[in-house]
Amino acid sequence: MRLCVVVPELFPVHDSEEGRVLHALVQHAVSSGADVHVLLASPPADAKEVLSNAFGPRVTLHAVDLRATPDAAWSRRHPQRSAFGDAHAHADSLRLMLAVTTLARSGLVFDRLEFADRLGWAYACAQEQALGDALARTTIAIRLCGTRGLEEHFAPMRLYPGKFAHFELERKALQMADLVLAPNAETADLYEAFYGFDRSWRTRVREESVVTAPPALRAPDPGPLSLLFPSPLRPSRRPDLFVRAAVTLMRTTDLVDVAVLPGRDETPADRDALAGLVPEDLRDRFHFRRPDPAIARNAVAVFPSECELWGFEASRAARAGATIVVSRTAPAFAAKRPFRAGVNCHKFDGTLAGLVQTLREVSTHPGAAATDVSSPTVASPLWDVRPPTTPPARPRTAPPLVSVLVTNFNLGTYLPTALASVAASTHPRLEVILVDDASTDEADRALVARLVADPPSIGGRPLRVVRNTMNLGLAATRNVALAHATGDYVVPLDADDAISTTFIDTAVAALERRPAYDVVVPTAAYFGSDDDLRAERWIDYAVFLGDVPSLGLIENRFACATTLMRRSLFDRFPYDERLPAYEDWDLYLRLALAGCRFLVTNDVHFFYRLRPHSMVRQVTLAQRFELIAAIHAALPGRLPAVSLASIMSAPHDLAVENARLQRRIEELTATLDAVHGSHTWRLVEAYRYVMDHSRAGPLLRPLRDLVRARRAPPVER
Repeated sequence: MRLCVVVPELFPVHDSEEGRVLHALVQHAVSSGADVHVLLASPPADAKEVLSNAFGPRVTLHAVDLRATPDAAWSRRHPQRSAFGDAHAHADSLRLMLAVTTLARSGLVFDRLEFADRLGWAYACAQEQALGDALARTTIAIRLCGTRGLEEHFAPMRLYPGKFAHFELERKALQMADLVLAPNAETADLYEAFYGFDRSWRTRVREESVVTAPPALRAPDPGPLSLLFPSPLRPSRRPDLFVRAAVTLMRTTDLVDVAVLPGRDETPADRDALAGLVPEDLRDRFHFRRPDPAIARNAVAVFPSECELWGFEASRAARAGATIVVSRTAPAFAAKRPFRAGVNCHKFDGTLAGLVQTLREVSTHPGAAATDVSSPTVASPLWDVRPPTTPPARPRTAPPLVSVLVTNFNLGTYLPTALASVAASTHPRLEVILVDDASTDEADRALVARLVADPPSIGGRPLRVVRNTMNLGLAATRNVALAHATGDYVVPLDADDAISTTFIDTAVAALERRPAYDVVVPTAAYFGSDDDLRAERWIDYAVFLGDVPSLGLIENRFACATTLMRRSLFDRFPYDERLPAYEDWDLYLRLALAGCRFLVTNDVHFFYRLRPHSMVRQVTLAQRFELIAAIHAALPGRLPAVSLASIMSAPHDLAVENARLQRRIEELTATLDAVHGSHTWRLVEAYRYVMDHSRAGPLLRPLRDLVRARRAPPVER
């Protein structure tokens, strides 16, 4: 069994909980006889040497620089890093996929490919596996170490570029993986509830832990306690709760001598915020530094976070001689084993009062009978587990028919290029339907007349031409084309764009193999002229994520207008003819909210012509808000569409009065209080992000400050 572990952190290069967990698992894989490879992502200069000394020749090390530009052969087929904007994790995911497939082309094909869940690095590999043969023999596994989206649910709201793209990348990678490796059942329960996965997801979850049971509790040493916070100082790990409990005990008892926060992974803002919680007269008893080993050995190590998944650091602290206090609300400590209250740890209820009371009890605990310290074990090793098999698709007697729907309004100059790209498709069964939306240009009318009189044959069938008697707009024209379509799949295509020769074949094959998916999205490249298209000189790229309902509420990261979709979708979801633009965004948002799933190509398969007077370029900021308002207003009642849309449509009026804006802020607050569902807070946070990065941002600073102060509602279970 050839196993490759893709790691962002690995001990001894990185001294973190995740790094140590992965180190233990790599060692276990080696001892189990697997041929183990480690792919290091952007490692420090000496990482290979350090890891070679740690693992010896039993582990093969590979490295990839995530910031490096792929070679020329790849650069024409895949977007460059700059094209991903704020979604750096998506770019990293693509770079890792290129590294893995490059190794495969050299003959190094892995049976298992394992990723950590943070930042969704498995996303591009999972898409590549679903769309082609590059990773067909490889099982893609994701280990639950703690996604950024999950961790931030347990922390105060924070915004940063790419936040929602990262959240959706993590969710989609987890949803697509062949295997999901959870440290315990409670962690799998948390992920299932938080991301809204259906029960079929659990069939791919396996429990796998390397946590050693802590030794038995011993009676405390005489004298005041030293409190230790071994976790990173990130807000989700609740260092604030630790500081408040320590201050309370120092103020009311003589049980606590010092409190030590080693200062791991903190930002200056986090450190300042924690220091600000300490009263001035107690500051000499709080130490933001690595503790003296003697203090660590006799300390009470506190783990107050609700999002502890492994309990690895708690077990390690106990073996080092500390008494551990953990929150029973965290998945790692919810079960009775290996952390047993009163036997090898103390547990509290997650509240400040509960922590203070438990720390009082620690000082009088008599100790416990000795217990065995078990060796690290792996219940269901990755290299022994086969993923559930997907039933093969029912064979067809002939390739499915694909309807290509070409819409034209005064774009006859470019129409031949669009039709030629379809004619060059490798898919053998096509019908092409051209709908002219009452073009007014004489050249267009003459061209359409010629096509009616002498239609070319494309894909073995003559081009069908439909002419609207009056201009209906793009959405209605697409619906007219759909009414004439007889294929199993449809591909909308504007008359000034083009597709690759293999897109339709690739997309059809993927959906035939995977009936759970409904849409295939091509990555897009922008071009200026036909000469540029032929020479593959791209101006830029457009990168999409597919079904991303939270991010898609404020930005179209679903797809371009051209995708391959099942024809049956349009029986329930026609284009909204009331929209003068963004009709594709609206369609994809409705599909995503209804649970339809999208695949996204890593390769460029769609070519978008940049024109100075294209319809999208003529949409003003004010019109954009109005269009988004209309899209939200038509969504199902589960979303606060009207309230949010009214706020979004207001900021383009630079003369808006403060009182009017304040009323809208109050309306939003009331809506948030009335709405249920774990994704609502992300919608508001995403909306605020867009406002902060647009010309309307300064007008909504009061709203920004208000939302920043709100915490996410608890996950519904």
